[in-house]
Amino acid sequence: VNRTIELGQIAINEALVNNDSPLIVLDRSWITVASLVPWDDFEYQWNSWHPTVLCWCDLDSTLNRLSTRQEPAEKIEWHLKYLDIYKTIADKKQVPILRTDKLLFDECVEKLVSILNSSR
Repeated sequence: VNRTIELGQIAINEALVNNDSPLIVLDRSWITVASLVPWDDFEYQWNSWHPTVLCWCDLDSTLNRLSTRQEPAEKIEWHLKYLDIYKTIADKKQVPILRTDKLLFDECVEKLVSILNSSR
């Protein structure tokens, strides 16, 4: 658990430090790390609470999007588990959730920009 959290912090900090861009997109950022360990351990040890937006979609949209990838398929239960974990973590930390299954791409970008501008 401790090593997972430590590696997650190192990876995220390196991505942030080694980038000159004013906007950096990390796939679920610290939420990914939190999904891999017990919440109490994570919350106690984590110290990189960067502003985050969870881009989230329902199971059907997830499976449809993943079907276009050249990766081995996971069981539906696995996807359901992580969809729930990501949403639960976002709710606990009051992370904005962007429903990418309910909006078109341009609408998602517009909503994301609006969320980021309102958090400044």
